[in-house]
Amino acid sequence: MKILYIHGFASAFDPNNEKVKQLSQIGEVIGVNIDYTKSRKEIQQQITQVILQERVDLLVGCSFGGYYAGLMGTLSGLPFVAMNPVTNPKQDMQKFLGKGTTFAGVPYEFTEQTLEDYPVFANGGNGLVLLDLADDVLDTHAIAEQLTPNYQVITFGGGSHRFDHTENALPRIVEFYEHSKFVN
Repeated sequence: MKILYIHGFASAFDPNNEKVKQLSQIGEVIGVNIDYTKSRKEIQQQITQVILQERVDLLVGCSFGGYYAGLMGTLSGLPFVAMNPVTNPKQDMQKFLGKGTTFAGVPYEFTEQTLEDYPVFANGGNGLVLLDLADDVLDTHAIAEQLTPNYQVITFGGGSHRFDHTENALPRIVEFYEHSKFVN
């Protein structure tokens, strides 16, 4: 299985990231560096190009990457796993508006105009949502309530916004993916 890992806002793909290493136990993990200050359309085109060129089987993302895993999974028909996903960017991403610095120290400017183009989390795809209930950035209890009618949602006590239970979730991800092959 080929997994496209989509990182969160102000981050970058890192093959040595703990989540990426853990996901590598179940498949080949590739990534893409996304500049989230670009338009949603540009980001969708970038991810679509990687999906097609690399023949991706499963999308996995965390935080804003989880939002994009859901969006791109819904648009492409690919199964996706969203870890602690942003579900309402216009609300959840307000704190990043303006100038800031990525985790790697690169300056950015995230504008209201860019953020206004984002709809709420997609509801039509084939997804698994994984939530750490101690996320200190997003209200994962509300996210579970919002997404449970449309997706399989699994919650883990404790954890953080970075989603600390990837290794525990690996069997559930494999089970979800295997089942998805028969659904699609």
